[in-house]
Amino acid sequence: MRDYDAIVIGSGSGGLTAARALARARKRVVVYEQHDHPGGYTQSFAIDGFSFSPGVHYVGGLGEGGSLRRIYEGLGVANDLEFLELNPDGYDRAIVGRERFDFPKGRRALGARLADRFPAERAGIDAYLDVVERMNDECGRDVRHRRAPSPARVQHRRGDHPALHPRDPRLGGRRRHLRRG
Repeated sequence: MRDYDAIVIGSGSGGLTAARALARARKRVVVYEQHDHPGGYTQSFAIDGFSFSPGVHYVGGLGEGGSLRRIYEGLGVANDLEFLELNPDGYDRAIVGRERFDFPKGRRALGARLADRFPAERAGIDAYLDVVERMNDECGRDVRHRRAPSPARVQHRRGDHPALHPRDPRLGGRRRHLRRG
């Protein structure tokens, strides 16, 4: 048996990232995978002519200076990849009954589109997007300072977010309260 500095179990995105980083640091690395294809949840599969993507559908942070692009650059693979932007006016679509909703790129565009569709929920939509933005900022700050994100930093008190209490009949029509389990 050969000697290795590191053994990586699993060839998903985390395993392959760890193996590539160790190899770039001149470590001898072996990756073991139980499946017949590498990639973990980043791969797709087909059944009866239908294609399924069980994990990654799309990722952000790939623009110049973006967090994920910096990781790819640090691993030395960014120049081997072609980054394609999804449709900024509707990168994802939700269909409920006969209602269709396209999710646009960006907080401001998403907030405006949601408020157009659900005008009575404007305050709740803004409050919800504010919380998501603060969480994203906190996580990004933690990553930049190389520490694990702390859920305690984003405070939540029961009943303080109007977004959790929709009034629009298409969203359930009555106030709902989330309780801590």
